[in-house]
Parts: sequence; structure tokens; C-alpha cells
Amino acid sequence: MPLNEACYLASSDKIYGVMENYVFMFNASTGRVESSTKVCAPCYGPMRIKEGTGVIYVASKNDFSVNRLTPNPPDTITNRQIWNVDPGTLAVTNYFQLDQYWQNILVTFADDLDYDYFAWGPTCMEISGGWMYFMYSSGYGYQHAAVLLTDPTDNFFNYTMGTTGASMSPQLFDINGLDWYRPYTGANDMRWYKLVYPFAFQPWSYQAGWDSTPDYITAIRYVASQASVYGVAGTDTLHKWAANAGTHTTASLSAVYSGVQPFRLRLSPLDGKLYIPCQKEDVVIIWDPATDTGTYKDGFNSPIDVVFTGSKSWAVQTATIGLKEIV
Repeated sequence: MPLNEACYLASSDKIYGVMENYVFMFNASTGRVESSTKVCAPCYGPMRIKEGTGVIYVASKNDFSVNRLTPNPPDTITNRQIWNVDPGTLAVTNYFQLDQYWQNILVTFADDLDYDYFAWGPTCMEISGGWMYFMYSSGYGYQHAAVLLTDPTDNFFNYTMGTTGASMSPQLFDINGLDWYRPYTGANDMRWYKLVYPFAFQPWSYQAGWDSTPDYITAIRYVASQASVYGVAGTDTLHKWAANAGTHTTASLSAVYSGVQPFRLRLSPLDGKLYIPCQKEDVVIIWDPATDTGTYKDGFNSPIDVVFTGSKSWAVQTATIGLKEIV
């Protein structure tokens, strides 16, 4: 089955993936489906998924059942939520209950947000320092979005974070190693910000606003060994920002394989390389940050993401077979 995203939970040694309103559990050695369950309904994807400590989190949006003008906020609980999924049984609970904290979310957008519009909702999630950071956005490109913050150990939505009414990519931030997100604040403005735990954002002072590029970056990864942030933008260009030097360089991915237009990338904990799935050309580019050179693996079917286990790398595909090992 096609997947929107997948994650690996070491404590259960399973891969978990989401497709529309379903979550699937896969064998981490063979990639075969072992069980599945419906997360919520009515609702459809794209869903996002993230591993936690002994639990899986699934974010859902696009609930057409709340698609009306009044009342506002609505008098029903919506399925635009972040759900807890038990990694053993796949039992689902409505843990964060974001609709109860709708007014908190609304503050972030300076009231410029329509709760009843079906496309609003939580998307990508990262967990760092005991906090969950997640994007709350519309479903259409660079629209209103914000990074929000909650404590995943309780059921309370704690803080709204982000530039008020900011327009950002709904799949962009990376909280692995360092805490970064990049808002779109003006035409071609590539301004990077650092999350100041736990309440505010501050500009990355020696780099904020210094760089311009025609690309709207869609995904980033911080590579600690190079002290650099790498990003892709649905083009054949791989962007690199050196943190200490404050410099921006680019590399052509078409030199590795022609015609690729990736919009996600992942940093492998196994070999320290960047894995760049290329849905358009059915390849995965493997980029070595130590040399800034790439190779590719082919034989995939619509790869959009990558998930790593303790010993293997898997392409996440929007195809009949959702997982294919990268060998």
C-alpha cells in the first residue's frame, strides 16, 4: 500500500507507516505488513507519523465533517488531531485533543484562521528535549503555518510558538541535533531561526536574512559532522548552509541522476549520509556530506521518504509496495 510517511520504534523493533486514515505495522527485517488499524474517520491524508518513548504519534487533518460557517469554534470534536497509537496493539486514543485548545492555536495566527475550514490541522512532528514540536498549517503550499509546542507526557496542549501569522512550509523544520526552522517571511527571504527552549524564537543572529535563493525549501536536515544545514526544494538543487561560516552553497543533483525533483531528505544514523528520495525518477540519491558527492540507487517505485531501522534503510513509497529496502 502507498505510504505518506513511516518511522521506526527501537523498543518494538517495528516500522510504522501511515496511509490516509490508517496506520500500519511492518516487520523491520522483511518490510511485510503485520497489522493495521483505522486511526480516525471521517478524515483523509496526508497523515504524518513520529515515534516517541514507547508510543507512536499520528497527526491527521482534512476533516470534511467540520466544513461550515457556524458555530465557531464548532460544537463537535474534530479529527484534526495528534493521536497516540499503542505500538503493540495499534490501539488509538485522542491524546492531545487539539480542538479543546483551539483558542491557544488561534493566538499564533492573530485570529486569521478559520477553524471550520477542513484543510487546517497538524502535520509534521519532531520530539526534542522532552517536548513535541509540530507544524499546524493549511494544506496548500506556503500558507499560514506555525510551529507549536506541547509536553507529550500529559494531555495538555501547552504553548503556541512561531511568528504570528507566519507563512511557512508545512514539512520543513528539523529538531535533530540543533533546533531550526525556516519561515518564509518575504520574497526569496531565506531567514533561519533557532528555537529558544521552550517559549520563543530568536534569529540565528549572524545569518538571519543574509541569503536569498529562488527556491522555497521544503525539507532540511542538520549534519553535525559538517556543522551545516542541507535542504531540498523540489528542484535538482541541493542547498547547504554552513553554520559557523554563514555561507550558502549549492550542488546539482542532476549530476548524480538527471531529472530528479526531491522534496524530502533524511540523515542516516547508520552511515551519516543524506538519503534523498526522488519520486519522479524512482531513485534514491545517497549524498556523502564529508565529500559533498552523491551516488544513487534505482529500482524503486515512487519513493517519497526514507526510514532507518537499527540495521537497514528503507524507501517509503507511494506505490503498491509501501516499503522497499535500500541495498
